[in-house]
Amino acid sequence: MTITEEVPEVLAMDLGGTQLRTAIFSESAQLERWSVPTPKGAAAVVDEMVRHIERAQKLTFGHLQAVGISALGPVDPVTGAIRDAPNIGVYDPFPLRRMLQDRVSLPIEVINDANAATISEWQLGAGRGTRDFCYVTISTGIGCGIIAGGHLITGHHGAAGEFGRIIVRAPGEIASRTLEDYASGTAIAAHATELLGTTASPRLTHAAATQPITARLVAELAAEGDPACINLMREAGTRVGVAIGNLVRVLDPEVIAIGGGVARAGDTLWAPLMKALADSLARDGYPIPRVVHAELSDDAGLHGAAIAARKASATAGARNPAL
Repeated sequence: MTITEEVPEVLAMDLGGTQLRTAIFSESAQLERWSVPTPKGAAAVVDEMVRHIERAQKLTFGHLQAVGISALGPVDPVTGAIRDAPNIGVYDPFPLRRMLQDRVSLPIEVINDANAATISEWQLGAGRGTRDFCYVTISTGIGCGIIAGGHLITGHHGAAGEFGRIIVRAPGEIASRTLEDYASGTAIAAHATELLGTTASPRLTHAAATQPITARLVAELAAEGDPACINLMREAGTRVGVAIGNLVRVLDPEVIAIGGGVARAGDTLWAPLMKALADSLARDGYPIPRVVHAELSDDAGLHGAAIAARKASATAGARNPAL
């Protein structure tokens, strides 16, 4: 389908730590998409987004109805401000929606990236037909979105679902750390880096001579049978499984979908995760919810941003029936 075959409806942007991804959506399809490296700093991000909006306006002959943005970091659900986003050099509250609204005459909605993915998985993917649903993402960081009684839960400050920031502690440790410190893609890569040059994993040391150490590399070596990498993935999966058990105790969801790059590591992560979850809940007699892989993969944030944009367009239309 080309843009001229169907009037486009909304522009969706996914503001990540490494890429700013943009897509034009009609009511029934994704029409065009592109991406650029994420700029650093609030002003640079806004300038780049304005360029994307202007490009989309030209491509669609001015037919865009609204803009939706899936953004990293906690997002105030009322103001559309990002509390902080150190991955893109933003350490203070970032009034993204207001800064864009000052320069663009379109309705704009900003939503946390985990919540955007949750909404899209709930409406279009693994959570279809449920009223109580959680989406857990295991990637560079760890996040969670919550649908309870058919409603997205954002919390008073927009920080509900900061699952990766829950405090955990390993046996024998005095200092507490977060789940992300143990089980995120960043943590897996950091723990693997500590093994370089030791006898624990000669294969990892050999691989590091020609490529960066990432969670994906650790997962690949684990799948090939490397004992040290298997242990790293088992540790991460076990910690996430126990944490999801606590999520079940608090929220009692019908379905939990797990997505993100690390979640695609296969059985080296999934098997210990599911075992830890089952063991955790069996101890107290809690029913195990249906746990599934997310269906929309890396496009979940874009689809969620498009859904948010349609909401912004409908709200603007309700305020001004002439729209």
